[in-house]
Amino acid sequence: MHTNSAHIGEAQLISKAREGDAAAFNSLTVLHIDRLFNAVYRMVSNHEDAGDIVQETFLRAFRSVSSFKGNSSFYTWIFSIAINTVISERRRRSPRFLTCSRPGLEAALEVPARDAEGQDPVNTAERCETLCQIQDAINTLDEQARTVVVLRDIDGLNYDEIGKLIGVPVGTVKSRLHRARLQLRTLLTELVQP
Repeated sequence: MHTNSAHIGEAQLISKAREGDAAAFNSLTVLHIDRLFNAVYRMVSNHEDAGDIVQETFLRAFRSVSSFKGNSSFYTWIFSIAINTVISERRRRSPRFLTCSRPGLEAALEVPARDAEGQDPVNTAERCETLCQIQDAINTLDEQARTVVVLRDIDGLNYDEIGKLIGVPVGTVKSRLHRARLQLRTLLTELVQP
């Protein structure tokens, strides 16, 4: 599908959803659920928690879709709802919410000499452990720093989009991101040392 026709399709779905069309909103959900789940997962490090937050996000969005003005992209709007949901959950839950669940690590250690894709299971396990260490380091950042790292370095949003999403000037986004990256560099130094 051509990009413009995809955008027009989304615009039509948004219009219908704002009029109360649940099927149109469901189609919007399908368009954005994977990207939203991945971003939320990077903030909470737990598949179950990420799934719960994404579900709650879409529920909240469905209830308030008639208020969507179109001043930002639909994804940006729904992601702002997700951020608020993550913040609410962090305040409500125990420290377990911030623990890296190390998905797939145990399975990677139990596979035969080569997995189905020809990958060495030791390399797979090491890669998984490294990713979890990075995620653990991200989890130690304060909420503002973690949010800008996830939005910029993982979700790939530009500074202007991030600023609009979290309601701060671009300069603030850049300074938070710079400080967060410095913290991460310090935390991850042991990963790159032989």
